[in-house]
Order: sequence, then C-alpha cells, then structure tokens
Amino acid sequence: MNPAGPARAHALRGHVRRSRARAAFTMIELLLVVMALTLITSIVWMTWEAVLPHTQLTTAVRELAAVMQETRSDAVSRGAPYTIEYYFEADENHPRGYRVISPFRAGGGGGLAAGDDQRLALSWNALPPNIEFKRILIDGVEHTRGAARSTSIRAAAPPTTRSCSSRSRTAITTRSRSWP
Repeated sequence: MNPAGPARAHALRGHVRRSRARAAFTMIELLLVVMALTLITSIVWMTWEAVLPHTQLTTAVRELAAVMQETRSDAVSRGAPYTIEYYFEADENHPRGYRVISPFRAGGGGGLAAGDDQRLALSWNALPPNIEFKRILIDGVEHTRGAARSTSIRAAAPPTTRSCSSRSRTAITTRSRSWP
C-alpha cells in the first residue's frame, strides 16, 4: 500500500466537499434570477396586450371583407340576390355581427325562394367581444345602430359581355373598444 494513498484520499474528499459548496447558488442569486424573469415576463405580457386588440381588429375586418367579396362573387356567378345583414347590438335572436342570406329556399328542396321570409339564412358571424361596428354606409345611407342590410345582385348585361356589378355599395367602419 502506498503511504501517500490515505493522505491523497483525504485531500480528494476535501476537494469534493469544496467543489460541491461552490456548485450551489446562493439565495440572493436565485432571487435575482426570479426577479429578472418576472420583469421580462411582465414586459412581454404588456406588449402582447397592446398588440392583441389591433390584431383582432385586423382579423375581423379581413374576415368581413372576405365574406363581402364571396357574397358579391356568388351573386354575380349565380345571377341571384344575396344579402348581408349587419347588427350593431346583440339580442336573443342574433349576436352582434353579420350573416349572409342566400336567395335559395330554406329547408332544402332546391330552387330560389319566392320571398325574403323563405330565403336560406347562413350562420351568424359574431364580432369578437372588443370589436364593434361604428358605422355602416350602404348606398349613401349611414347606419350607426340597429340593423342594416346590403344586397348584391347581378347587373343586366348584353349576352356578349360579362360585365357585372353590385347594386349596393357598402362601407363599414369598425373599431376596437380597447384600441384607439
């Protein structure tokens, strides 16, 4: 047995104890890390809350624009009137939002409806809770409350041309309640 063996083993044990002591974090270091993470999280959260209303408004406007374009396109391609109903306030019959009313007969059976009360109304598109219609301008008439209707139909055109237009011109102003 090597006489330096027990002394060396004792020295190594002391080194292991010291390196374990150095590997630990102090309470102050841990507290500083937690405070830094909290600060970063709160800054990111405040930035996200500031951006979110603008994003929701942009999304709602794009969805409405797509519905309007699709409705106009359907009216032109089918040569039949389509209507979009807008509601400024919600009640027990509808949410605050809009829906498309097709010219087809509700309940199936095919064919066009004879009257407005027989037309097929599609599902409601509710506006997000913090988005609202500010005003809707249809054919020069401004609507700021209640309900508004916009109808798109195919314009009469000679058989040789395919020019089509919308009977109704609609301009919609929306706003976010929590974003200026």
